[in-house]
Amino acid sequence: KQVEFINSKARYTGYGGANGGGKSFVVRITASVLALKYPGIQILILRKTFPELYNNHVKPLRQFLQSDNPDKDKVIAKYDSTRKEFIFPNNSRIVCGTHENDKEVGKHQGNSYDVIFFEECTFMLKEHYDLITISNRLSGNIPLEYGFQPRQYFTCNPGNVGHVWVKAMFIDNPEVNKPGSDYVFIPSLVFDNEYLMENDPNYVKTLENLPEKLRRARLYGDWDAFEGQFFEEFDRDIHVIDPFPIPSNWRIYRTRDYGLDMLACYWVALDPENNAYVFKEVYKNGLIVSEAGKEINDMTIEPIYLDIAPPDLYNRNAQTGKSAVDIFREESGHYLTKASNDRVNGWLAVK
Repeated sequence: KQVEFINSKARYTGYGGANGGGKSFVVRITASVLALKYPGIQILILRKTFPELYNNHVKPLRQFLQSDNPDKDKVIAKYDSTRKEFIFPNNSRIVCGTHENDKEVGKHQGNSYDVIFFEECTFMLKEHYDLITISNRLSGNIPLEYGFQPRQYFTCNPGNVGHVWVKAMFIDNPEVNKPGSDYVFIPSLVFDNEYLMENDPNYVKTLENLPEKLRRARLYGDWDAFEGQFFEEFDRDIHVIDPFPIPSNWRIYRTRDYGLDMLACYWVALDPENNAYVFKEVYKNGLIVSEAGKEINDMTIEPIYLDIAPPDLYNRNAQTGKSAVDIFREESGHYLTKASNDRVNGWLAVK
């Protein structure tokens, strides 16, 4: 798995999903290999706090690159403790940085990094990632004949503040691991770490003794096991299946929730045994009612048996006297049926 990570040339490469998969180690190796291979390359390794950064990267990299070796001929890269960066004889540079707060994130803006490693990226806020990723561009130091293009590498476990955006990028993204895709995800578990399995087999027992949801996340890399999930029964192996042609005699239900902040609409097929298959969705923000109706119509090719909407869409606007349901009917041809918003019984029905 680590060799796959090192060899990946994708624009975005994710790695991990569980504890003990050798994430920090492979980041150090990959960064060093890139620095040696591409003269002048500018690399940034990010961790949330400096103690984590120091213990996981600065200290082992100083040893690995022999930065403190008194024999200058054996030094692979010098370490500048003030700037927290490793300088190679070919002018390549590995910068070690943090993203604990806005001030630390701001230090990376305005710089150009050919490669950025987001270590344990689920500890990073999405807005911090968005700001830092702007700096991932050609530095202009690598000779053009190498044909190098900017890259980002991510290591991660399920959970924490960045769980949702990382999961959307690498787990729910349908483009991941497709031939020629910009997105590659390499799942790695403790069982893939031969060194750890042979030399510290008790670590697996430690993970096995964790509470159920934490065990699913940390031992098996289950991205659907995070704390706070209401439907703890959800299991991708059971509840997610490959697409199949929907028989023409099945009833198709369409159900939505609408607001200017977000439109969510789902198409659900019901088989003769009353099994429900959610097979299509639209999830967009910033749409007025007429635009939302057009978006839904553009995605609908099948006959709709019942079109369902929540009670709040029936509230009339004080100025126009019309409700969202009225506008959906007049401008998009949607004849909606009012659903119950009894949340407790609804949750229990889904459970």
